[in-house]
Amino acid sequence: MKKNAVWIAILVIFLARPPYEGEAAEKSMIYYSAEEFDTTMDTIKSLDPENGKVTTLFESKTGLFGFDVSGDGSIVFSTCPSEKQNDKCILNLKKGSNIVTILDHENLFPSDARFSPDGKKICFTGMSNFRASIYLINSDGTGVTMIAECCLGGFKGFSCFSSNDTIVFSCIRKGRFGLSSYNLKTTSETRIIDLQDMYSCEYLSVSADGREIVFKGLSGKQNLISIVQIDGTGLHEVYKFPYEPYTAVMNPRFSPDGKCIIFSMPVKPSRTMEICRIKADGSGLQVVTTPDKTHKHTAAWL
Repeated sequence: MKKNAVWIAILVIFLARPPYEGEAAEKSMIYYSAEEFDTTMDTIKSLDPENGKVTTLFESKTGLFGFDVSGDGSIVFSTCPSEKQNDKCILNLKKGSNIVTILDHENLFPSDARFSPDGKKICFTGMSNFRASIYLINSDGTGVTMIAECCLGGFKGFSCFSSNDTIVFSCIRKGRFGLSSYNLKTTSETRIIDLQDMYSCEYLSVSADGREIVFKGLSGKQNLISIVQIDGTGLHEVYKFPYEPYTAVMNPRFSPDGKCIIFSMPVKPSRTMEICRIKADGSGLQVVTTPDKTHKHTAAWL
């Protein structure tokens, strides 16, 4: 009982604390997905950091498998087409109140889609016959193309754009987890780094200036949030959290100015997954969302 009281006190301090240096200038909206307990309802919500206002933008009873927000406020997300078709996934684009399906492929399960900086292209992970690959599609649903294979088997690669013409993605090459880049103009792949001490590399985000990559990794019994330079140098840990079954640190994303990172992790005493924010140097951890009867997962900035 005393332990719970201590964790509650810490959480209250996190939520009530004054802004840390540089935070007041960050005016960007935060978007996140929330999964309700004991129901099939998933939602995408926006959070205004200035006043704490939360707005529900989309509700799904058929699951959400990652989403992203473009500069004009469009949202790309993956979901099952119906509650009875839970073995199939489609890719959707939401502009204002209008939602259109841009990819519906019988043998391809798309997830974790990400916009290019100009919003004209989308990369995503596609699963087909237990094989994970990185795909590219135009935001109007045309030109779907596989650009790189990640791995055969259980490993699932993740991707994001570092520029309008370059995609960074996680994959296994020569038996090692690591990061690679793919140039859309030259159609060439370049290895960025082999992560020799990690056995997973997930949930990527590249800073707006294209110089740094933040990602979630697993090493030993630790969930790690790490940063590496785009040329593969300067790998270092930002935050680590003990690995526990069914809990994880997830979805790190750089803020638009590159000074902060948001991510999802379990928060005591509720053990719900909450959106947290930390400085890029690893200091100033703050719980952003309020614990309730939902797990918060994917988060994004705008």
